Amino acid sequence: MSLAAATLDWRHYFDDLGKPITVLLDQVGQACGVPIMEVDQQYAVLGRMVLVGDAAHAMSPSMAQGVGLALEDALVLTETLSSLPVHEALASYTDRLGTVTVPSPR
Repeated sequence: MSLAAATLDWRHYFDDLGKPITVLLDQVGQACGVPIMEVDQQYAVLGRMVLVGDAAHAMSPSMAQGVGLALEDALVLTETLSSLPVHEALASYTDRLGTVTVPSPR
């Protein structure tokens, strides 16, 4: 996608808000957007190394999901590590990650 195609006049979405919002928005420049992309993550556990958050759930950083997913990952790891041997807990963590889905805007 070219930069020109990604640059939109986004201010018209707020036209119905009236003044002073529209006056303020008239002073703002153009916004540049890029499409949100999905990335297939090959693994979250490699040996005894565990990825969490954005690292485990490769996605566009503009979705602002990293901290929430990192907390969820930490909870899942805590649950599995407290009840299973390490190798089984990491396998369980990997299995549970497969059930996490992030909606993709289309």
